[in-house]
Order: sequence, then structure tokens, then C-alpha cells
Amino acid sequence: IATVSSVVFLLLATFVHQLDRERARSEGLLLNVLPKSIADRLKRRPGIIADAYDEATILFADVVNSTPLTRELSPRDMVSLLDEYVGYFDQLALQHGLEKIRTIGDNWMGVAGVPLGRDDHARRAARMALDMLDHIRERQRADARSLEFRIGLNSGPVVGGVIGRSKFVFDIWGDPVNLASRMESA
Repeated sequence: IATVSSVVFLLLATFVHQLDRERARSEGLLLNVLPKSIADRLKRRPGIIADAYDEATILFADVVNSTPLTRELSPRDMVSLLDEYVGYFDQLALQHGLEKIRTIGDNWMGVAGVPLGRDDHARRAARMALDMLDHIRERQRADARSLEFRIGLNSGPVVGGVIGRSKFVFDIWGDPVNLASRMESA
């Protein structure tokens, strides 16, 4: 009986440990898709998440003339080059307190003041944009293969929420988002 009990205990302990590891892995994946405060809300109460944010600053960064590079570089080299920049921008977002919303192709979009409001959202986004430009200039000086970016910023009220049933995403909408995109294009 003692041997059987020990074996059962060891199997249960192994199962619980494996379950904890899988739960932590799932949590990590969820936090790669959603801001922590939004993920927590969704876990507590599944359903529509939609919020109004009175003040936020949106940052768009887009590569200039990336299409010719896709013909010059191998797919691996192109993705690696973009990933270096996007990875650095992601680190800057954490450092400056911006929430990365998404990348679309060679465009990086983030927001300060969403989903957690902050009075210094514009300052944080502007400082991040300046740090992005510093990094871009350093890369251009140090490396023959570098990218040029345009960056657009705009502040104002936005709506944010989770959309989609598969591959859901947290996104933001409103005139400030559209204007920040246009500022980047101009």
C-alpha cells in the first residue's frame, strides 16, 4: 500500500507540476496578444471588452521604401532586418510605458495612455519616438543595411477593445489614430 501510495503521489505531483508549467505558458502567450489588464478582465468575465479613453497618444512608425528591399534581400534577411528594428521598438515601448498595438508588415503602432491612463502619455510617446530615431541613425551610421522610418504622433480620445473570435486582438480606434497614421505618411 505504501509503494502504491508513493507512486500515485509522485504521479499526481508530476501532473500538477506539468499543469502549472502549461498554465504559465498559456498565460505568457495570452500576454503576447493582450495587455495584462485586458487579459485579466477577459479571464474574469469573458465577453465584449470596449472602453473609452479620454486622452492617449498614438505612435506610428513605418519603413520608407521597404518594397524594393523585399526584392533585394532573401526572405530570411528581410525578416531578420525588420525583426531587429521591431524587437528594439518593443523594448522601447516597455521602457517608455507604451502599449504595442500591432505590427502590420513594416509598420509599428503603439499607444501611451491605453489601457492604463496616464497624464504624461504625450511626453512618453514623444520620448520613445526620439529614441527610435536615435536607434535608426545609429544603425545607419554603423551598418550598410539599415532602414529609414517615418514616425507620426497624435493625441486625443480613442476607443479600445478586443475584437475577433479567432486570433483576437486588442485594438484602438478614433480620429487621433487616423491622424497619427496620416502624420506618419506626411
